[in-house]
Amino acid sequence: MAEWALKIGDSPTLGHYQDGDIIDVFNRRRIRLAHADMICHPRIAGKKVGGLLNGTQPLLEKYYQRQSQYKWERVSRTEIKRTNLWTLAEVVYGSTPIEDPDRKGHMIHCHVDELFKFRLKSAKLPIFGEKDREIEYGGNLKRDAATVELLWDDIEHDTPLRRADHDIWPAGVADLRVHLFVSVDEFDDAEAEDLKSPLTRVVPITEENPEGIEIVKKRKYHADWRAEVAASLSNSASVATIEDSSIPVDIRTEETFVRANIRQTKTVEVVVK
Repeated sequence: MAEWALKIGDSPTLGHYQDGDIIDVFNRRRIRLAHADMICHPRIAGKKVGGLLNGTQPLLEKYYQRQSQYKWERVSRTEIKRTNLWTLAEVVYGSTPIEDPDRKGHMIHCHVDELFKFRLKSAKLPIFGEKDREIEYGGNLKRDAATVELLWDDIEHDTPLRRADHDIWPAGVADLRVHLFVSVDEFDDAEAEDLKSPLTRVVPITEENPEGIEIVKKRKYHADWRAEVAASLSNSASVATIEDSSIPVDIRTEETFVRANIRQTKTVEVVVK
C-alpha cells in the first residue's frame, strides 16, 4: 500500500543523489489520489479537458466538488455567486469591489462577462453548468486521506473501477529504468516529508545563510538495496539487471518490506583538525 523510489547508482555530479537515496515516497493517500485524478479528469492528446463541458463529465464535477474550497456560479451577466464549500457561506458580487468575508481586509470583485469569455476561449480549465450559467471551482484544495476515500466512493459508484486495483503508484517505464520502486508498509504524510528531507548540519550564521543550516547531502535516508532488497527477492531480476538503465524493473508485487528494517540514516562526517 506504500512505496519508496530508490536511486540506482551515484549521480556523477557532486552534491546530487547517491546510490540508495530515497528519492520519492508514495503512501496510500498519494497513490489513490494520483489514480483518481487520471480516472476523473479525461485527457485529450495528454492534456486535461477544459472549456464548457455541458454536463458531459459528472464524475469530474464531483471530483472538484470534493476537493475545492470555492464554487463560483454565474447568476447574471454582471454578478457571480461564490460558495465556500467548506463552510457553505455564500457571497454575491460583481465589478464593484467588496470585502472578502473569508479574508478580512481583502477586497474581491469580478468582471463576470469578461471572465467567462476568457475562460471559454482559452478552454484550459473545466467549466460546468451551461452557457450563461457557468460554474467554476477553485481556491485551496482538500486532499487529506478522508477526502481521497470519498473521491473513490464516487468513482466506485459511477464506474466499475475499484480502489483495491489501484494501490500501486503509476510509475512510467522511464522511472522503472532508473529507480528501484519497492513496496513498504504504510506511513503518514508527516513521515513522507521526513523521508525526503536532506541531511543538514548547523553552521555559523552569516548574511548569506541567516538560518545557520547547510545541506550536506540531498537525502538524509537511504537503503542498501543490494543487501536488503535485491538479496531477498526470489523471482526478480539480478542486481546487474536492476543496475542496467535500459531495462525497466518492477518488483513491487513480489514483496513488501518493513521500513524500519531497510531504512538507514546518514551521518555528518566530523573533520578533526
